[in-house]
Formats: sequence, structure tokens, C-alpha cells
Amino acid sequence: ADKDEVNNCILITGASSGIGRALTIELVRRQRQGNCYILTSRNPTKLKQTIARDIDLFYAGNKVHVIDESIDLSKFEDAERLYHITSVDKKLKVSILILNAGIGVPSSPFFSNNNDSIKKTMDMIRINVETTTWLAYRYGSDMMMDGGSSSKTKKIVIISSVVSMTPGLPYDAVYGATKAYLRSLAWGLAYEYESDNIQILLSSPGATGNTNFDAPEAAVWNYPFLVSDAQSVASYTVNAMDRGGQLEVYPGRFLDEFVIRFVMPVLPPSFFTWFSGVAFRPWPYDFPKGWKKTRKEEKVPPLSAVK
Repeated sequence: ADKDEVNNCILITGASSGIGRALTIELVRRQRQGNCYILTSRNPTKLKQTIARDIDLFYAGNKVHVIDESIDLSKFEDAERLYHITSVDKKLKVSILILNAGIGVPSSPFFSNNNDSIKKTMDMIRINVETTTWLAYRYGSDMMMDGGSSSKTKKIVIISSVVSMTPGLPYDAVYGATKAYLRSLAWGLAYEYESDNIQILLSSPGATGNTNFDAPEAAVWNYPFLVSDAQSVASYTVNAMDRGGQLEVYPGRFLDEFVIRFVMPVLPPSFFTWFSGVAFRPWPYDFPKGWKKTRKEEKVPPLSAVK
């Protein structure tokens, strides 16, 4: 294998759909012939039949490694297996790590959760927090050993959520807590390694269609000017990766960033906790005509359409 191919791989978790798929498309589209892409998903067959096939067809200069085994990051042993396959068996060195895999659960009062709901909640903690942390540690340690102080900047991108900025998320309290954890982790790591040529980027998008956030009845999907699409989120995130110098970005609609930068500093935390609780509960009233935005499957264009 070509040395540059082996040493400069981009690993994207949760690449088969949503923001992960869009990030892969965006990176392939604007980069870098000859890059090595490592794609993981719980559904490797879907990866091979869709995005991996499209990359080979439209961007043949890139090397795609689809992890043939199902990688379920709610299982810690699968995170360890992913690392072993990429770094030990295939001897691939990751220079850009995109920790995108994550899930949400249906909104409900925490103490009313039944056994099935709490199981899904615990799976969410394992994916959003435990295995994301371990993968950052494992691949980040390799980046340091392989020359974190070299001239080529290595990157770790963590996909969080705009809800990480709120003090709490009523009716989805654990989901909000997992995203707040990721924000704290990214800020801490960024300052630890700012002189080691490892860029930590936290991407905190707002409501985004066609993702694994499982709250289809939440009022936020009906708010005007708030729901974004995965391609827009990916483009904004990759722009920040290319520019460097930013620790946190808020891809999505302009209104998200405006509220975070200018409204949140002047209003009490209790207001945003209340508002978040409203946004993630089913809305009990009809919206004015023209506001209704149904959450349909996003039509994802093939690579040929965005080439």
C-alpha cells in the first residue's frame, strides 16, 4: 500500500446515513485525491452498496476501507474491535478522526421510563459517551505517538449538539447530559493539546433531519427557520476543519448561532431550560398555516450530484 495512504486515513463513525454520510461526501468532494477513508456502521452492507460504491465510481483516486463487520458502538467490545481491525490488522494510521456515531431516545419523563426505555437510554450513554471517549483516547494516543508535534496537523472532530449549551433538557435529560459531556471533553482536550498540533473541533448542530435522534413528535421539527439538513451541517463542519483555529462551531440555521452568541448570554438559564423542555415535547396545539414542517426522510443526493 502507498505510504501516504496508510498514514493519512480519515475514520468516520456512523457513516451510513445522516450527518456521517454527508460528512463523508463533503470530504471526498472537496479533497484530496488519494485519501484513505475508513467507514464504519452497524450496517456494513448498506455502506458498501451506497456511499463506498459511489466513492469508487466518482472519485476513484480515493481508497475506501469499509469495516466488513457490524460495529455497534453501544458495545464496548465493538469499539475495541474497530481499533484492532484498523490499527493492528490493517495497520492504518488515522490522521483525522470524526466521532459522529450517536443516538437519541424518544422524549419522556425520566422516572416513567419502562425497562425497554431505560435499556435504550443506557445504550445511548454507551454510544454517546463511553465508546466515543475511548475511541478519542485510543486514536488520539496514536496521533501523539506518530508525531503530534509534526508539521501536519491531525484532527479529532466530535459531533455534539446545540443542546449541549443548555443547562438541562427536560424530557430528554440524559440525551442533553451526554451532549454536554462531549462539549466539556472537547474543550478540555483542546487546551491540553493546543501545542501538539492536534486540532480538536466540536461541531454542535441544531435540529437536523434524517439523523438518529429518535424524537419524531418533538415540537422542534415544526418550528420555522430551525430545522437544517445533513449536507448543510457537513459543509459548515468541513469548512471549520479546513480553516482551523476554531474550537466550537454551530452548523445549521443562522438562528441557532444567533441565539447562542447573543441571546443566551443575557437571559437566565432557567428560560433556556424551560424552552428546551417545550421544544422536545409533542406540541399540543396546531401551528399557524405555513409553519408545519413534517419530518420526512431527507433525500440524499448521490455523489454525482454534488461533484
